[in-house]
Amino acid sequence: MEKVPLHENLLKLLDNYSRQIGGLKGKRILAVGDNSGFLTYYLQNKGAIVTGVDKSGEFHNNPIAEELKHRLIKGNVLNFKPTSIRERFDLIVSNAVMSIEGLTYNWQRLRVKSLKKADIATIKKMREIAQEKIGPRLHEKFYALLRPGGAAIHSSYSGEPVEIDVKKIRETGYEILHRSAQGVVLKKRET
Repeated sequence: MEKVPLHENLLKLLDNYSRQIGGLKGKRILAVGDNSGFLTYYLQNKGAIVTGVDKSGEFHNNPIAEELKHRLIKGNVLNFKPTSIRERFDLIVSNAVMSIEGLTYNWQRLRVKSLKKADIATIKKMREIAQEKIGPRLHEKFYALLRPGGAAIHSSYSGEPVEIDVKKIRETGYEILHRSAQGVVLKKRET
């Protein structure tokens, strides 16, 4: 499967959603899995108030990220705890976090010391566990971090689908605004 450039699918979804809401200026946005700092930089240039978070913290080795130091955080989004509605986000964006490659990558980093020794059955099992355990936890966390009426945009850069369990998504309280090969746009209910 041929890879498209990093963030291309996400930028398409983001630009479409941005047009629907009248732009990103002044919107509080959380960029999850932004290890390059590119997404935070892009959103900041659109006038958004952005916080980028990545578990690896690799963005600190990137010249683009140097000027964004105060906006980029090394850490796990599952540990974020907003204390008031004002600290919640209007929009959460992620690239290759909710797709199979992202879920599997995160699961591998958590549980497997040497992927070279893992066989196909092990990788398949890791994918199943990632879908069943990590995906739902992330959706619930993103929902808690969003303001009422806020949205979450998730994309994939390898062409693999963004994994969502439609029933669980709706039970969490999301409305599915868009779902395609490029990704998914979810909206938190107003109440």
